[in-house]
Amino acid sequence: MTAAWNALAILFRNLPDLMDTGFAGAMTAATGSVAKGFSGSESTPPGVYFSQAFHGYNIGTSGMNTLIFPLIEKIKDISNGSLSINYTITEYPSYFNFLYDGRSGEEEAGQISLLSTHLLGRAQLSDLPMETVAAYLQRALASQSGSGSQMIVGLQGGPGPANVPEGMRGSLNPVWREAYLHVITLGAMIDDTLTPNKSLSQAAGWMEQNKEALWREWAPDMGAYINEGNPYNTEWKHDFFGTSYDRLAEIKKKFDPTGSLYILAGVRSDEWDYDLDTGKLCRV
Repeated sequence: MTAAWNALAILFRNLPDLMDTGFAGAMTAATGSVAKGFSGSESTPPGVYFSQAFHGYNIGTSGMNTLIFPLIEKIKDISNGSLSINYTITEYPSYFNFLYDGRSGEEEAGQISLLSTHLLGRAQLSDLPMETVAAYLQRALASQSGSGSQMIVGLQGGPGPANVPEGMRGSLNPVWREAYLHVITLGAMIDDTLTPNKSLSQAAGWMEQNKEALWREWAPDMGAYINEGNPYNTEWKHDFFGTSYDRLAEIKKKFDPTGSLYILAGVRSDEWDYDLDTGKLCRV
């Protein structure tokens, strides 16, 4: 079980370097019954199951092998050969073919849960010891029920966002310039016997104490992607908007002084109280 967590940690620690060579992609990691569903195994995989897809433009099979084989060897060494590793390459003649022929299949995807997400940079990945990253990953994949959970990782940062000219950066959270990974975690239970407001508040409380607390320890200076974030995160101003928040609040006040446009955890949304059960939106 420890070998699987260490292997996942090695992968995380190597992603910034791989992304700097031009790789993009996505990863899924799962534990417990969720891992069983993803892996197609008849029994629950011990530790953690994960699947990583890399996309490389104009790299080719030999170039891909040159970059990936050393990573596989690191994982084999740390696990003493105890892990099963499957590695395949598909080469497409054009980006068009990749886009349409390489689409995801019909395998199981997602869970009914509340999201908790965060952006991670090199300082939270490559610069930390394997054991530290492995311990954080175990906490990130914790589940309230204890039956298993899921993590989705997007390789969406790196050189692209980092190299955007300053004059074209707009209102995007500045921590995107340092980020490599957009990490989505699940794990909270939604009690559908309660009212919507109570069930979400209950789940949000668990996420706050477990997942959001983890991010503040692991990556306190980073943030989160608002469109795939936890709207009940108590540090939403810092995490979603970073140092841009005060300026955005000024713009909001100027162009929408009555607050006619409202979303949970949006700019100046703390001036309002929304009751999901009654549908009432009232100024605080």
